[in-house]
This record gives sequence, C-alpha cells and structure tokens, in this order.
Amino acid sequence: MPKRLLSSAGDVSRFSLVLAISAIGMHASLKDLTVLDMKPVVLMVAETVFLAGIIALMMKLSVI
Repeated sequence: MPKRLLSSAGDVSRFSLVLAISAIGMHASLKDLTVLDMKPVVLMVAETVFLAGIIALMMKLSVI
C-alpha cells in the first residue's frame, strides 16, 4: 500500500479513537458507571494503562 494512504489511514484511526473516547467521557460519569457495576470502570482504567504502556514503549524505542 502507498505510504501516503497508510499515513492518512493512521490519522483517521487516531482521530476516530479520540472522538470515541471523548464521546464516552461526555455522556458518562464515574458515579453512574459504578452504580451499574465496577466492570466499566476497571475496563477504562485497564485501557488507559495499556495505551500508556504502548506509548511509553514506543517512546523508549524512539518510534515516536
């Protein structure tokens, strides 16, 4: 695949992820989520830690 297409696809992917996370944050409060169950809160924390780990690894390897 052409590098320009891959770069554009990566940009769209990042934008979509940020948009989805923002939408979740705008419509949900932690208090409301904990009333239902702790699973959504644990999932959000796990995703955050996972993404931070990937970013830290990429920074250490000088990829970004």
